[in-house]
Amino acid sequence: MKKTILAFLLVLVVALVWFAPPAAAYSKSDLDKMKKYSHLIMYNDCVKCNLENADLGGIYLGGARFSLSNLKGANLSKAYLSRATISGVDLSGADLSGADLYGAFLNASNLTGADLTGAKLIGTDLTYANLTGANLSGTNLSGVDLGGANLSGANLSGSSLRNSDLGRSNSIGTNFKGVYLDDTDLSDADLSKADLTGANLSGANLNKANLSEANLSGAYFKEASLSEANLSEANLSGAYLAQTNLMQANLSKANLSKSKLVRVNLTEADLKGAILSDSLLYEVNLSKAKF
Repeated sequence: MKKTILAFLLVLVVALVWFAPPAAAYSKSDLDKMKKYSHLIMYNDCVKCNLENADLGGIYLGGARFSLSNLKGANLSKAYLSRATISGVDLSGADLSGADLYGAFLNASNLTGADLTGAKLIGTDLTYANLTGANLSGTNLSGVDLGGANLSGANLSGSSLRNSDLGRSNSIGTNFKGVYLDDTDLSDADLSKADLTGANLSGANLNKANLSEANLSGAYFKEASLSEANLSEANLSGAYLAQTNLMQANLSKANLSKSKLVRVNLTEADLKGAILSDSLLYEVNLSKAKF
């Protein structure tokens, strides 16, 4: 009898939260519910909740549903959010440092200015998420889907994005310094003015990507594909390009000084005004290239 009454009360609480209109600040009942019943996965529901500036640091929220909720400025540091559904959520300015987001769904969420340093993001869905100005430095994003995401001005220095999808992403002015981007899909991505100093791009797909005015000094491009990519005025000084495909790429006014180009395909590439001083060219295909 007691179990039946408790189950009824829990269902009643969820129903009240579900249909409650959002308030100006987070609802205490929403917060109390999440803290009290978070260990019960079947009641880990908070759809359309207003938890703005709420303190949920370190709480267990595995598999929770936060779709369309307001978590702006919330503290979720070291929270367990593995496989949680956080789609279309406002997480702008939120603290997610050290949070476990393994396999979580954050697609189309607003993470502008959010702190994700040290967060576990392997297998996370971040498609079309807004990560403008977010801090992801030193974070492991291997295998993460960031297709169509906005990463403009974000800090990903020292992070790992191996085998990730950043195709069609907006990464204008993004800090990718020293990032592992090997075997990553960056096709059609806008990386103009991005900092990719010393980045590892071996085997990466950069076909039709915009890398104009990007800093690629010391970057590693072994077996990468940059067919039809825009590298005009890019800084490739000291870069290593071996068996790289640059067919029909735009390298006009690019700085390739002291770079190594070994067995590179530059067929029909535009090299007008490019700087090649002290660079090494070995078995390079320059068929129909423009100088």
